[in-house]
Amino acid sequence: MKRNKVVDDYITKIKKELYVIDTKSSKAVVEELENHIQEKSYDHAKEKGLEKPNDEIYQEVIEELGPPNEVVVDYLKVLPKEPGIGIKLFLGLQILIGIISVLIGLDQLRFSYDIYNIGFYDNSFLLSMILVGIILLFLGIITVIGAMIQFKKPQFILHYGTGSAMLSLGLATGILLIMSKPLIWRYTDIDYNDEMIYSVLAPFFLILIFAYILGFRSSEDFQRRFALEEMENKEFAQRRKKSRNVMLAIMMISIILISAIGIGMCYYAVEITKKEMLLNTEEIGGNYDARLEHWQAYYDGQWYDKYEIHYNIDGKDYMGIFFPEMRPGFNWVKKNTEQNDTVLCWWDYGHAIRGYTGRNAVIYSPSKSIKNTIVDPSTIKDWEDEDRVKRVAQALVATNSSETINVMKQYNSKYLITSHRDSSGITYAFFQAADLEISDYMEVSKGMSFREFTEKGRETLIYRVWAGEDIPGLELVYSDINSRIYTIS
Repeated sequence: MKRNKVVDDYITKIKKELYVIDTKSSKAVVEELENHIQEKSYDHAKEKGLEKPNDEIYQEVIEELGPPNEVVVDYLKVLPKEPGIGIKLFLGLQILIGIISVLIGLDQLRFSYDIYNIGFYDNSFLLSMILVGIILLFLGIITVIGAMIQFKKPQFILHYGTGSAMLSLGLATGILLIMSKPLIWRYTDIDYNDEMIYSVLAPFFLILIFAYILGFRSSEDFQRRFALEEMENKEFAQRRKKSRNVMLAIMMISIILISAIGIGMCYYAVEITKKEMLLNTEEIGGNYDARLEHWQAYYDGQWYDKYEIHYNIDGKDYMGIFFPEMRPGFNWVKKNTEQNDTVLCWWDYGHAIRGYTGRNAVIYSPSKSIKNTIVDPSTIKDWEDEDRVKRVAQALVATNSSETINVMKQYNSKYLITSHRDSSGITYAFFQAADLEISDYMEVSKGMSFREFTEKGRETLIYRVWAGEDIPGLELVYSDINSRIYTIS
């Protein structure tokens, strides 16, 4: 049956007032109203001797029904209190945020366990990691439970407002804030500076804010529609105001707490204070126009020396760490090896080998799977192939030197270079890269500052090299207190 424009306009206004309830109930109300208007209009037309209603009759019937908002209130008093699709999507968003928080919290706790076994970070960092994991896990669970309760029992929305919404908004904000440093380098492949971080996170903040504005609006309307008869009740109004203030306080505390601990985690995990002074530069020259830079940097309350090697290949600039104590060994390589020779060593020394000596290294950067072993991953511009790093690590921790020789031959490497730090400070990274259980090879003290090889660890090549043992199939061609160089015998 064709409707009149007056009726269409009225029904449209009714639908707008009904958007806060579920679609099924909304359709039932609209259908009942349409039928009622048609029946009443035809009855009025019949009384006036007309075959069908005109605009004037439709208008009279609509005026008898009353304004759309009052009609809707009368219907809502008898309808089941089921929220509409907008509120359900809003609650679904909260559940999603809560699940993400739980997953990140669990991963942070797992990561904390890993770094405890590795023994690389200090206790204050480890504590901040554990606290972040626990807080994210706890708030995520609370957010999911709160949203699920409101799904099942919408009367909680009526009496207390969208409590879980407040919590999840604070949680989401906190997650984004702490992701600005440590979580970004762990969960993405992109090297971010501060400006890029803010530009990447800004759209997420805007989307969240927009979603929550719509969600709060829907929830407020839902609460207002179904609680009109209670609005005049002072006790209800006070309870509603009190609950909103409590939830707002929870949100603010969540943001402050998560952000504060997140910032602390950033400081201990990846933030090197940018107080640096370039002391001097030494031109090395060679095939790649290399230079050494000596910096003094301020970190964790003290100044320390930092050395970098910079060089250029085909117009592309490269930079790596340089260890001045290894310079005598590098000089030996420069004088006693061929121009196209390849050296097998850990990635820390790759750029120094190539830039300083002009020789090739098997690897120059870490792989992404050992990103957690790097103090500041933002300095890594090109990630190395996973298998290549794994094979180098396997060569360094092999318990049979024939495996080391096989890896050297695989990459046409005539020489193997190790540093004294390979046998103490960074050995755990070799075992991790080689997919071996670190605790099988090294023991870590409670303070995580002292490492000792286990009986199994003392069978590895890197231990035997620095224990001064003969390595079958390899000939020691250079040795000093900091560096040892071998070639295939």
